[in-house]
Amino acid sequence: MKKRLTNKLLLSALCIMIGVAPLVAFINTAESGKHMLKNEFGSNSILLSLSLEGSTAAFEDFQKLSEEIPEISAIIPISTSITALNSYKSDSTVTLKAVNHSYWKYAGLNIIKGSFITQGHLDHNLSVVVIDELTADELFGTTDVLGHKLETTVNGISFEPTIIGVSKRMDITEKQSNQGQGFAYIPITMLDNNLTDYNMQQVVLSIRDHQIEEAKAKVSHFLSSRDIAVKSEDIKLMNQLEFMDAFEADNKILLWAIAVLWFAAAILGITNIMLVDIERSKKYYGLLSFYGSSDRNIRNEVLSKAYAMALLCSTMSIVVGLMISFIVCSILNIPIYISVISITLGILIPIVVCLLSAIYPSYRASNIDVNSIIWQLE
Repeated sequence: MKKRLTNKLLLSALCIMIGVAPLVAFINTAESGKHMLKNEFGSNSILLSLSLEGSTAAFEDFQKLSEEIPEISAIIPISTSITALNSYKSDSTVTLKAVNHSYWKYAGLNIIKGSFITQGHLDHNLSVVVIDELTADELFGTTDVLGHKLETTVNGISFEPTIIGVSKRMDITEKQSNQGQGFAYIPITMLDNNLTDYNMQQVVLSIRDHQIEEAKAKVSHFLSSRDIAVKSEDIKLMNQLEFMDAFEADNKILLWAIAVLWFAAAILGITNIMLVDIERSKKYYGLLSFYGSSDRNIRNEVLSKAYAMALLCSTMSIVVGLMISFIVCSILNIPIYISVISITLGILIPIVVCLLSAIYPSYRASNIDVNSIIWQLE
């Protein structure tokens, strides 16, 4: 019977770990993303993301903006279109992004062959392209494609960019990956210098956080003076994890419902197991009372068991959560950063659950009728 009870306690610990470990992993991954951005763009920087859907803005405008507003430390322009890339062997439809050299840090891209777009490519208006491994495989059947030329058309203008790099499939600025569709990246100057009209859907500005309000006012005045419409603006430290934000926003009610149900189920389940334990051990608690142990001491003994189980659950949750976070960060090409917030919650939640579960059982143990059990035989 003791072994069966131990198995139930271990099962309860496992259930708590299953509930807490994903939370630890989610928070730790998000904090790792924030830490990466702080390292890349400065610890005192905030990213101001401007949506320019339907605007006539060009990269040249934001170059001038950067020159006029010293609070801006970096600019990341993003012009996105769906287009076909053609090689001598095949063709592939991709999400083509015209960006600058800072984009790969923002997107957490992992370049597996060659290099990403550099400042030199922008300065000399070179026609180059970086494709992901899916696109490389569709176009050539291999990722050994550096130096090959491709053909593509953007807004009616033909380009023949040379492949300079191959990235991993993951682009974590995307809220969700297009099914069966790869990504490709070209210098924004290819559009800026060859097209009279193109859409730049988004620009991200890295601004020193203590000057954010002043910089926002200057940016707004600059854009309005050039009739550049801003559809929306957003300030974040983790824009590169938009798909995590999207998942949370789309499933907020479901996530809260799951959290409440899990919390209630965990407390009821552990309370029931502890009541069974007390029922099986009521002679032990009765003898404690008979030999002079106070009700408080008996309650503390039950609570100490719950606390010991909480520590086991916390350890399991943190270890498993950090393992999941390490795997996710490796996939997303984000350097792992152990967050104090995730560790704190990984410790506190199991402790709260276990101690709340032990309150009623501890009073049951301290109120056992000694006279009814003291002469019971084994």
